[in-house]
Amino acid sequence: MKERAYRLMKTWCDTLLTYQVRTHTPYTDGALLCPTCHIIHGRIADLCFPLSVLWARTGDEGYLAQADRLIRWSEYNLKTQDGLWYNDITNRWYATSAFSAMSIGETLLHFEDTLPDEYRTAWRAIFLRMVGTIKTLDTRESFQPVSNYYCGVAAVLAMAWRLTGDASYREKATHWRDVAMSRFDEDGLFFGEGPLTAASDGSRTVDMGYNLEESMPLLLRYARLMGEDETFFRDRLRDHLAFLLPDGAIDDSFGTRHNKWTYWGSRTSDGLIEGLSLVLDDPMFADACERVLTLYESCTHDGLLAMPMAHEVGEPTCLHHTFTHAKALAALVCAEQVPPVVRGKLPCEEKRGVRAYQNGRLITVSHGVFRATFSAAGSGYLPSHTANAGGSMNLLYHDVYGPVCAATSAQYSPTESLNQQYLRYAPEPACMTAQFVIDGQLACQQTGDVALTSCEHTVTASTDTWQASYTFDDKRLTIRLCCDEGVYQLPIVASKERTVTLSDDGRVLTIDRGPTVRSSVPLHVDVDQRVFHPVGGLLYLPIDIPVHGTVDVVLE
Repeated sequence: MKERAYRLMKTWCDTLLTYQVRTHTPYTDGALLCPTCHIIHGRIADLCFPLSVLWARTGDEGYLAQADRLIRWSEYNLKTQDGLWYNDITNRWYATSAFSAMSIGETLLHFEDTLPDEYRTAWRAIFLRMVGTIKTLDTRESFQPVSNYYCGVAAVLAMAWRLTGDASYREKATHWRDVAMSRFDEDGLFFGEGPLTAASDGSRTVDMGYNLEESMPLLLRYARLMGEDETFFRDRLRDHLAFLLPDGAIDDSFGTRHNKWTYWGSRTSDGLIEGLSLVLDDPMFADACERVLTLYESCTHDGLLAMPMAHEVGEPTCLHHTFTHAKALAALVCAEQVPPVVRGKLPCEEKRGVRAYQNGRLITVSHGVFRATFSAAGSGYLPSHTANAGGSMNLLYHDVYGPVCAATSAQYSPTESLNQQYLRYAPEPACMTAQFVIDGQLACQQTGDVALTSCEHTVTASTDTWQASYTFDDKRLTIRLCCDEGVYQLPIVASKERTVTLSDDGRVLTIDRGPTVRSSVPLHVDVDQRVFHPVGGLLYLPIDIPVHGTVDVVLE
């Protein structure tokens, strides 16, 4: 697994460096020009650690020189008056400095004794300047970020203590650790990726992409650097792995920042492997790590980590996914021991039936060949027009086929315009969430008026105007739909390579090597149509089911 991670990291980094520009001006020299966004993403110096790992492995000082050019570009173009780095040229947010400083810190921790003097001296000075300011963030009224930043600050201050022995860093690191530890709910899920206060329905702002790809890894790194007991953080990671799918993907279909969700995780975070590489002594974590690595490999196209099906529609790949996730691969390459992996069962594969989270507003089902997620949570962070709850079936996963349904935002909203790509060729995508649409209103935009209940292996979502019940058997899912007049949209994830056929009466749809959909009424579908959506990064076969009274639909 370590060698696979190294080869993939080298592929990514070598490809990224082909986008490094050489110009006569420090405003652009050394930067990476993103082929998709046609801009320079601000956090490109995060590549310092993986490039240094490549230098250590190959002896090629060119990797260090390119890392130094990235850092020098950041110093010239992003440095704030107090010594931090802005997130981007036109983004005044500064707390992402913790993640960039962490990459420099990891480089110093692993290679300071062997780095050439010019790099060691310059990089250490930059690291110490940045953590010196980060240490004072608790005195800033403006520093009230979402929760993942507290994990980042705790980890980078722990790194500063480890590198300097200065006890003041240790003291501040434990302060931010305590803040982070106060933000786990009764189910062990980390909240605060949005407002801290619970919504009126008791739900909180939870985002699985950020939690699994950033917050949990950083808290584990904090504990390892500080030499503290890791049991609590390992247990919380295990709690979160209930949302890691069998193929290594992360179910963030319901997250408060799901508009940044790509099937393997979140667009600007470091990656789950970064945390799993610290706990490989546990066979289950090692198994999960290999599955995530395998998914990264399968989603690598033209040398970059891509949205899973973007290559099928010719959409180019944003560089941001790759240069952040390369740090996770570097962590695995540097892991002290990587034991042989024994394939077992991940938490999501344990057939536990129905389980409720978020005060009953988030429900998962694991039964038979299916795993599913339903959300009616009222807690949110994105603009209301992008909502993604309403009792919808946010995710449906089949043990053999993989993702069958994967929810998207009601409307695609690039809330971080410099870090989320716009589609180059595909039209503006419609919402691809399995849900009722009545009088043009999407169910996923409804919150408080939706009841979400469960009984044995059935989950029911209902309002005054519609009801959808989902009953899971060993090999099939039966959906009973009820309303006076409406449409239930059932977008099925389907590659262009999948042949789709529809029976003469329009009631049976079959997908090659995939599920069969049987309906008590004719389905409205164009079997040749596919819709690509940047949330999830998947292709969909849109299916509309007219509902007048009661309709039964079976997936098997």
